[in-house]
Amino acid sequence: MNKQNPFGRILIIISILVIISNLAVAQSVSSLGSYGTILLNGKPFFPFGLYFSSSRLPAPDRMDGIKTMISSGFNVAFISNEGEGFQNLLDTAEKYNFYYVVGTNRSSDKVQAINTIKHRGCIFAWDLTDDSDDPGLAKPDDLVKLNSSIKSADPDHLTFMTLTGYFQQRRNLADLYTGMADLPAYQAYPIGPLPASDLFNRQDIVLTDTYNRLLMYVQSAAKYNKPFILTNQVFSWNFRINNPSPRWPVVSELRNMVYTSLAAGVKGILAYSYTNELLKQMTLWEEFKTIRQDILTLEPVLLFGSLTRVNTEDEEVIASYWEYNDECYVVVVNTSYTKSKSAFILLPEIYENAPATATSLFPRMPNTLSFTGGNLTGDIPPVAVEFYKLVLLNKPPAPVMSKKVKSK
Repeated sequence: MNKQNPFGRILIIISILVIISNLAVAQSVSSLGSYGTILLNGKPFFPFGLYFSSSRLPAPDRMDGIKTMISSGFNVAFISNEGEGFQNLLDTAEKYNFYYVVGTNRSSDKVQAINTIKHRGCIFAWDLTDDSDDPGLAKPDDLVKLNSSIKSADPDHLTFMTLTGYFQQRRNLADLYTGMADLPAYQAYPIGPLPASDLFNRQDIVLTDTYNRLLMYVQSAAKYNKPFILTNQVFSWNFRINNPSPRWPVVSELRNMVYTSLAAGVKGILAYSYTNELLKQMTLWEEFKTIRQDILTLEPVLLFGSLTRVNTEDEEVIASYWEYNDECYVVVVNTSYTKSKSAFILLPEIYENAPATATSLFPRMPNTLSFTGGNLTGDIPPVAVEFYKLVLLNKPPAPVMSKKVKSK
């Protein structure tokens, strides 16, 4: 009589449980709601993470990068389907409710590559192509066809594409490109840029230019009810040998670009890091992680609040406010590198005569503006970001709904 090895039976049971566990991970579903709201599994979603171009990294380094993002509270990353350890990255994301924009640029058949993993529970979106407005890389008609093919193969996930806006000729075609993919994005890489960029000789006003370009793209995407994503610079152009003055952004520049993008109305942030080098820039990396915590604090406001951009009559003073839950959240940014700016921020009319408090929301930011006469006024330092929460002390009573009495 043959005796079965109990340890063998245990291994078989464990293997079956692992398979069942993997099958139990539901496929993710991403979509667009009304007014360009991003939905993930049916719920409003503000993507925040890194455009992590890491396919050439060894598998352990790729995994370390993803796990660091997860532990920092990020919820999304861009990764390529090539390179070592890709399947392990999918498994890890599913384990921690983390999501990917997946690039398939080097796959001979993008649709086939998508079909192999579209059922996974960590897919957020599919990338059409990088630098989409570069006519040397892709023609507009081809991008439209590619987007249609991907959406036909997988209607349950969004599509994503980035725009460079490096030259005025490309920016003039914004309306042609922002309606193609579900999630268009602008590559805001203005710090120490390549000489080919028309930002190269405008470094003194580069933060102002970045906001103006981003706002133009946000408004262009809004014509199609599309949300717009910021892909901001968290790298140095020092890997390009034809760049005479590369440098990393400093903390004040990073914060400035992120908050002017929020003021413009972006619906997600996917900062471009190239590889793991950002993690070695400790001061910049700590600020980006702190910005993530800022976004988590503001998430209900950004997702559900009503945004108003304020005309400050000074192109270097950017201001917007969100009205949410009977409160007002105000961001004011000075994009000048050298000058303090006098700010007069006109707020909703209800604050003119009603007593209210204005509190600086984030302690690490300056707090130089005063709340007087229903407005925020004062001088804001160069490159500074200030953020305030306004709360009415005596909220007006909610209207009483009269009960209708049925006539006999």
